[in-house]
Amino acid sequence: MAHTDVDYVETWKALEEVHKAGKAKNIGLSNFNVEQVQRVVENSTVAPACHQIEVHVYLQNKKLIDFSKSKGMVVVAYSPLGSNDRPKGPGFGDFPAPLEDAVVKKIAAKHKKQPGHVLLKFLLQQDLVVIPKSVSKERLKANLEVGCRPSNVPACCAPLCSCAAICLFV
Repeated sequence: MAHTDVDYVETWKALEEVHKAGKAKNIGLSNFNVEQVQRVVENSTVAPACHQIEVHVYLQNKKLIDFSKSKGMVVVAYSPLGSNDRPKGPGFGDFPAPLEDAVVKKIAAKHKKQPGHVLLKFLLQQDLVVIPKSVSKERLKANLEVGCRPSNVPACCAPLCSCAAICLFV
């Protein structure tokens, strides 16, 4: 990643011009924190349509999600099945990948679903757009079968809310 001295609000203003010229239907943010989102919102004439951030059971980002939604943005969750390149070792916690988490597996077994389905549904039910990565045609099809009706997190998935407690980053 290259460092730049260009202020991100200046970059946002350039995106607004692209939008106003009709070259982009919507413009949004990616990986901004609450303070950065607030600064863009305060200095914009075109509101960000979405905010793409990493969200999964171990990195629930509740404060950032709630704030982004309060500003009218759709939240797009990348890495909804967890991140394979997360730091490991001393100081980072010794916890399984989300697909191997005991709570996730228990819920999946109870409902005769795959662990990945449980993780995706957990985020969909929080009215998030999820973009799981997959190169397998079968997995892509299975991911679509999860469904996307937003609602409150059902009682069966409530234990997942506490999974974040075992992760250092939340």
